[in-house]
Amino acid sequence: MNTDTIAECDKWPADDATLVVLRRSEAPGGHGANAAAWLARTSCRVRLVGGVGDDAAGERLRQDLAGRGVDTSLVRVITSKPTGKALVVNAPGGHFMMLEGGANAEAFDDLDARVMNTVLKGSCLLLMDVPGTACRRLLEQVARAPDAGRPHVVLAPGGRTAEVMRIALEIGAPLHAVCNRHEAEDLTALRMIGDRIRDGLLTLVVTHGDQGAVARSARGVQAFRAAAVPVADTTGAGDAFAAAYAAVIARGLSPESGCRAGMIAGAAAVQVTGAWPSRRIDGWTRARR
Repeated sequence: MNTDTIAECDKWPADDATLVVLRRSEAPGGHGANAAAWLARTSCRVRLVGGVGDDAAGERLRQDLAGRGVDTSLVRVITSKPTGKALVVNAPGGHFMMLEGGANAEAFDDLDARVMNTVLKGSCLLLMDVPGTACRRLLEQVARAPDAGRPHVVLAPGGRTAEVMRIALEIGAPLHAVCNRHEAEDLTALRMIGDRIRDGLLTLVVTHGDQGAVARSARGVQAFRAAAVPVADTTGAGDAFAAAYAAVIARGLSPESGCRAGMIAGAAAVQVTGAWPSRRIDGWTRARR
């Protein structure tokens, strides 16, 4: 959970270069918060675990999420750290982000019983860039649950892809994983992935931006095309995809249906500035469901 400062710049940075900011905007962000905002647009009930500082930015984040229907009762207010900040740079030829984790970086250090018990009450657990130690505790909790009451698990580990996937494969519970093409490169050394896919314990979805997505499961490999849309800002498009995918999986539907929903959400996300959904794209989204 953090506040995004989005800078539209004149060129892609080179060493010792000065970039000219053409436009600058501020918006709520953070992988989990982004996904929660997109999930709240569905019929799913959404509860978010994370952390904010005891400051105005943190209060705005919680209020904005609550206003969209997200249950923020498990969002911790951490007095020793400020709310996280991210600088997002969009320029011709690319996009990158610099993150100061702030309070959210400490939110998962000590998950209490209330959080651990809540994990087993949902239909789906979506883990967005959660630290490895916390992921292990959460996934072990899910693995111990009886099959009939076990929630679906969707991992979107972001920059922690290799670490979190290694933990998940060791635990062995059935799961779905969503990562982008760059993150997927970190998985090549994990030899158990192919076995887990063949055994039906893992569905791996790799997104390729405007080139679509590829899903690998026990049923084989399937590619999904991306819609051709005008791109305003790619911030949070992967989070929108993961949220839409998780919403479909939570209903017990197929990974293929999840990928189709994810492609629609991702295409909608890039048409507006910022990482949260906008009413501007609601009609476009409804027409493609």
